[in-house]
Amino acid sequence: MLFRSGADLDQQNFSALLSTVEQGASGNAGKIVLHANSLQLENGGGITSRNDGIGSGGSITLDITGALTLTGFGLTTASSLLNPTIQFDTPWPSRIESSAGVNENSQSIRGGDIQIYAGSLLIKEGASLSSSTHACIILILSKLF
Repeated sequence: MLFRSGADLDQQNFSALLSTVEQGASGNAGKIVLHANSLQLENGGGITSRNDGIGSGGSITLDITGALTLTGFGLTTASSLLNPTIQFDTPWPSRIESSAGVNENSQSIRGGDIQIYAGSLLIKEGASLSSSTHACIILILSKLF
């Protein structure tokens, strides 16, 4: 299985598997479960369970028989916070991530755990694996590069 995003400004179509709760909404992000022979996330491709609203992040479970590879960056266009008409290019890493925001009392909510079962894992060229806000990452691998 391959998630590959555009590597230049003419190809800003990011490939991703997402479960999100957007800002201003409430509820828990859903869990993501993926079974595959192999998985490649390239040029900004990603798997994300994120809660930017009120609620917890969802868990991510990957059961990959062979190789799991995360590599490289894609580019996206962002706007300046001071002047939204000013736009600039910013790198977007290939990633597996789970995160959560805050509750109605501005307290941190638990992000979802990430569990990875894979024959091998390779993370390179700026790619990332992250889980935030009191969550954990569990790796069970046959081989780690």
